[in-house]
Amino acid sequence: MTGSPEDRLGKLFTGLYGLPREGQKLLSDDQLGAELVTVDPHGTDPVIAVQQRHPGVSLSTRQLGVVRLARQVLTDYFAQPLFHPDLAQQLLAASGALIAAALPVDGWLLRRSHPLHDLIRQVEQVAAGWYPGLPQAAETAAVLANWLRQHSEGGTEPTRWLEDMVMRQQRIASRVGQSEAGALRLSYARQTAARLLNRQLAGRPLPDFIAEDIGLHWSGAFQWTLLHHGEDSPLWHKLVRSFGLLVWSLQREASEQAHQEKLTRVISQIREELMPLIEQIIADEQVREQLTEKLEVAFLCQLHNRPMDYQEVPAVAGGNALDDAGASVSQDLLAEMAAVNIGDWFVEPATDRRLQLLLKLDDYQQLLFVNQLGMKQVSASFEEFAWQFSSAQISSVVAPVPLLDWCAERLNALASQYRERQQTREAEHQARVEEQLRIDEQRDQARRKALKEARQLAAEQQRRDAEEEALKQSEAALEKARRDSVAAEHGASEELRRQRARLLVSGLTMGVWLSFHDDDGVQTRRKLAVVLPSSGKYIFVDRIGTEKYEITRDALIGGIAAGAIEVVRKDSRFDDALNRVVDGIRQDRGWGNG
Repeated sequence: MTGSPEDRLGKLFTGLYGLPREGQKLLSDDQLGAELVTVDPHGTDPVIAVQQRHPGVSLSTRQLGVVRLARQVLTDYFAQPLFHPDLAQQLLAASGALIAAALPVDGWLLRRSHPLHDLIRQVEQVAAGWYPGLPQAAETAAVLANWLRQHSEGGTEPTRWLEDMVMRQQRIASRVGQSEAGALRLSYARQTAARLLNRQLAGRPLPDFIAEDIGLHWSGAFQWTLLHHGEDSPLWHKLVRSFGLLVWSLQREASEQAHQEKLTRVISQIREELMPLIEQIIADEQVREQLTEKLEVAFLCQLHNRPMDYQEVPAVAGGNALDDAGASVSQDLLAEMAAVNIGDWFVEPATDRRLQLLLKLDDYQQLLFVNQLGMKQVSASFEEFAWQFSSAQISSVVAPVPLLDWCAERLNALASQYRERQQTREAEHQARVEEQLRIDEQRDQARRKALKEARQLAAEQQRRDAEEEALKQSEAALEKARRDSVAAEHGASEELRRQRARLLVSGLTMGVWLSFHDDDGVQTRRKLAVVLPSSGKYIFVDRIGTEKYEITRDALIGGIAAGAIEVVRKDSRFDDALNRVVDGIRQDRGWGNG
């Protein structure tokens, strides 16, 4: 589709919804926009709401399409995970003015530089951290809804409000970050030390006078080493290795005769490595002396196979939930933590809380989260967060699809629907054309067939007419020859034939049969029934007496003379019936028997 935005949308919506009825009164864009501002698009269909307020007035095809499209785009946009459902409902309810802003030719549906898109991006920044349990959540939601209702007025209020909110959050978050950084480092050291000690001990018993020092002194020594030297330092690695040897050397099985040689070698290594370390990692001299004495006593007992009282070492406090559950996180999952950045938003499905990452301490593998106001919400180690993330206890707040992309997607869907309808209409039109052509062809074939049959019938009729005409001519010729033959019997001349015929007629008696021949040679026999002297007429009847035939005397004489009428022999089979007919005729005319 080409042309202006109005032409494109007008053509699109006309193809989808058709044209309004002729003579239908329509609302202007200004009237419609004023009504839409007060409509709740979440609770009702804006088109129905406006039509109920203005009965008898309709919307133009373009208005109808724009309103429906804008409402659908906004509904889809606010349904994204970025917006909490409660906030999305309030924002959609206040979006009547946004639908009205889509009506002009340069509305936000197609115009990338429309101010509404900047306002929507500001709303997104606030919505990312909004949830119902947030302090002042209702006031914040009301502010955002008011931005949407009054966006047409322009102004810089949203920008100033957002800048103030960000500045307050940053000030509070900065103080929180400073105060929590040390606590995160300590938490990291406590968790790491507890995890290592618990894993190395693995529930194995130690001499009771050694076991009580694990939580009291050794845990603190490990934490101090982490805080001052770190996990990658030689001192830390040396401490971990030496402590592992110490745990083995104090087990009951280590004092058995079979392990005496190894035990002697391990104790010697511990004295060379661990004893000097104690001087560095434990500040209290008295504690150092006590630990050293206890270790020497334990070594002597082990080397000389002297019995000692053992007890299980309680789990070292300070581990996280994963450590307490004896679970661990894969390295692949931990590697995904690199994609987590400061400023990212997350949501806890169980509580609806929105959390923003404020601190990410890679060296200590600690995270600190705050809410939208900059207040601390929770801290977690990389492992804890990765485990919660993998178990869906926390998830990322997905960045929203821009409003313009929703517009483009919906317009493309409508355009596809429009093209499908156009193709359907064209196919239906083509089918109608082809059907009409088929009907016309059938009619032409029928006309050609009828014309051919008519011509054949005409030719056949013409042939039959010719045959009948030839037959008539033949019969007429035969009749003429017969008549000439009969006439020749009455005399050679016309006068002689008429004279003889006159005598024959004068001698006709009642009941005599005459044969009448027409020009085609068809013969009809009739019996003389009545003679009317007054008029000179002779009345003949057929064999059953139903058909009467009248002829004058002169015509009868002429017919006999020409051979067209002949006197035949008397047929007694019909006399009785004919006599009854003749008697009836005489009685009707009052002739009596004379």
